[in-house]
Amino acid sequence: MTVVGSVGVLLAAIDAGKIEEDTADEWLSWWIDDIGYDVPYRTISEYR
Repeated sequence: MTVVGSVGVLLAAIDAGKIEEDTADEWLSWWIDDIGYDVPYRTISEYR
């Protein structure tokens, strides 16, 4: 499955070696908890 949008950007950044998966998880958690971002999964590994 191809993931697009903000989560897709995080996945692409991990794959390109720009950020670590732990960092992406922190950002995703912040988006969900603090700004109300609505996604089906809370961790990047669940999108793989």
